[in-house]
Amino acid sequence: MAALPALSINLERLPDHARGYCVIEVACEADRQQLRHPSSMELIWVVNPA
Repeated sequence: MAALPALSINLERLPDHARGYCVIEVACEADRQQLRHPSSMELIWVVNPA
């Protein structure tokens, strides 16, 4: 979860036309956050409690 602040900033800095996928691994559902990102980017959340 320590990487989420940096990831959030980098997603916000992407140009509006950026496209792609961002796979984010978190320990539990409660760790998911609303992150601002270009509309053509897909955020994929993976919950891995290990």
